Amino acid sequence: MKKLLALTLAFSTFTASALAEQPKAAEYKQIMSSGNYYVEYELDTVKKCLAVKDGKRMDYTVYTSMGNPFLSAIPIIGLASFFIKSDTKEPSALYADGKYYQFQGKKKAVMAYYNQLDDENLDPNEAWSSVRYRLALPEELVVFAPNDEFNFFTGFKAPRYIGSGQTTGNKDILDYDKYSLAEKSKAGGVLFEKIFYMYYKEGALQQIKTFIKYGNNEEQLIKTMKLKQITGELPENALKIPDGCKVYAAGIGDMDDLLEKQVLVEDYSKKGE
Repeated sequence: MKKLLALTLAFSTFTASALAEQPKAAEYKQIMSSGNYYVEYELDTVKKCLAVKDGKRMDYTVYTSMGNPFLSAIPIIGLASFFIKSDTKEPSALYADGKYYQFQGKKKAVMAYYNQLDDENLDPNEAWSSVRYRLALPEELVVFAPNDEFNFFTGFKAPRYIGSGQTTGNKDILDYDKYSLAEKSKAGGVLFEKIFYMYYKEGALQQIKTFIKYGNNEEQLIKTMKLKQITGELPENALKIPDGCKVYAAGIGDMDDLLEKQVLVEDYSKKGE
């Protein structure tokens, strides 16, 4: 009887440990569900940043440029200077105080109020239909912030945790958590299953791979995301409109648009603003 009880306890302990997410996952959920967070990631070669705090949110695209080729004339540095890279963050979109901004570089932006976004008169060339999606979390990160208010616009749902394990990647042993989300038809039947593998190295999330699975078929890789960081500490001025930026009203098909005259509504090139 004692042996049976011991085996039962041992089995229950093993089962519990096998169905426990990585310790860092709980920390990421706490950070992102607080509504104040900063994430940097690369999704299929596109580098992005999203800063969120106090109801405001800013999306950035990160561009990588090569070093100055003239440095190659210095013998000590040689051709290696060609491979010096630097990243530049360019703001893409901002939501703040009921207003949406879209940036055209750091010196110009167009702005629309939240209740204008569904106005059929908005200029379609300004891509207002996509601005809320750019400010939302990518599907891979919704698991850490299932109640993020911008999930409403994308319709992304948090997948359910189904297990953990270990694998070898680039000669490193990686821990992973596995999540699943069933995509259903209007009739309620399962169309296919999305599988998310969250790979951790030395306790920190490094990569997320998304697969789809139809019925009993094999999982097929569709997306790969690399994580640089998830933190509750935002960079300085992460939610600030760049100095020197001029903001113009969104085009709504009125006389100003017909005359190709943009209306200046905010000017951050003036000192003190």
